[in-house]
Amino acid sequence: MSKPISLSAIEVRRHDWDRFICTLFAPEACREDLFTLLAFNLELARTRERVTEPLIGEMRLQWWRDAIEGIYDGSRRLDSGHYVLEHLPGVIRSRNLSKSYFVELIESRLMDLSDQPPLTMEALQSYAHGTSSTLNLLQLEILGCGEALAPEAEALGLAWAMTGLMRALPELVRQGRSPLPASLLPASRVIAGMDEGVRRAVKQVCQAAEKHLDETSKLETSDYRGVPSLFLLRPLCRSYLTKMADANYDPSAPTLRQSRAKQQLALWFRARLGLF
Repeated sequence: MSKPISLSAIEVRRHDWDRFICTLFAPEACREDLFTLLAFNLELARTRERVTEPLIGEMRLQWWRDAIEGIYDGSRRLDSGHYVLEHLPGVIRSRNLSKSYFVELIESRLMDLSDQPPLTMEALQSYAHGTSSTLNLLQLEILGCGEALAPEAEALGLAWAMTGLMRALPELVRQGRSPLPASLLPASRVIAGMDEGVRRAVKQVCQAAEKHLDETSKLETSDYRGVPSLFLLRPLCRSYLTKMADANYDPSAPTLRQSRAKQQLALWFRARLGLF
């Protein structure tokens, strides 16, 4: 990056490394707008870890909901005192971003405030769509693609979120949470370790994620060249799923750790060669 890095970019680099690296390959005219959107998403995603009880988390998400409402109806002052809201109104207006996507992003994060796992695979996919596919659709709007690649962006969002949740399973379990659908585990099952039953459930979620990832393979490689910052997540997701399978679907396996330097180099080559 030739320009000084913005606060939004710093936060994304700190907490969402994969998307940060991919966003560096976006057209320069779109890059800061993407970082603003991703920083907004981080504010939502980190709600639970910043609050001490669900009610406070709900109030925090309501504050963001009111902020978005105020941007769209014109009642929100630009000088808000929050680094994301200093730039987000301008991004929304200049890129004509869809309000419904922001609302879905916020509403979906309410699930993070509960310790209850999703009941079914469908419930997990609904959460993945609201927190990841919707974010991809907003990125497409910033990149000027609109609905052209929407089905592939939605499918990639599902695969990315489901894969990420399985990779984060050990940490989520330590927090008293589980993204594994209750229907994949015995009744009243409390996850204490990555035993065979848990690995079997992880495998089912990963296989579902792989099917969604395969849905992004319908386009020609050239169709992705205009939006590398989004679809470079595709080979990353494939790599994570392959490593998970090689680890016998044990999310705690040391082999799942990625070298950031190697990852960055691999993405650079893929972007240069158009390998998405």
